[in-house]
Amino acid sequence: MTDETEQPTDQVEAPDLSDQPQAESSPADVVTLIQKNIALGEKLIALFEEKIAYDSAKEKAFDKIYDELQQYKDNFLFLSQKPIFLDLILLLDNIEKMKSSLTPEDQDCKNLFDRISDEILEILYRRDIVPFDEKYAFYQKGLHKVVKTIPTPVEAENNQIVEIVRRGYQWGERILRAEEVVVKKFNSEPAPDCH
Repeated sequence: MTDETEQPTDQVEAPDLSDQPQAESSPADVVTLIQKNIALGEKLIALFEEKIAYDSAKEKAFDKIYDELQQYKDNFLFLSQKPIFLDLILLLDNIEKMKSSLTPEDQDCKNLFDRISDEILEILYRRDIVPFDEKYAFYQKGLHKVVKTIPTPVEAENNQIVEIVRRGYQWGERILRAEEVVVKKFNSEPAPDCH
């Protein structure tokens, strides 16, 4: 097996013109000279084609290496920063829980929590991390994580989202955290009658 990126090494020798007649040439000599020039031209064309193929293979190899390095860099950044961003999202969730437990008399505290939440969301936005903006009526694998199911006798309601427990977030095109949801699950058997 030969290496596609192997440098062509054939060398074309220039025709020896020292034995060529200086004055008159016979038609046979001219034909021979033309044939030698054609052969030389064919060798040059073959060498150019080899060089073009070599350069093309080398360019493809560089492009492949560049793409692999870019993927590695993107993956490394995502994996190294993901825990930090997930912690910020968890902090945001906890702030929202605390806000919901406040009484109307705690308006100053609620305002403070709102400002903190806004700052955390701003940090996430600057890193291209956003909450899911689309609301789905039914469970979507990869986008949602089922944390609870509710039985339903209606088959059309199977996998219907009843409640969003925690918002989902995406980082660019990647899912950073799936949305945690409660869904209905079809159960054709009637519930047992407890008398």
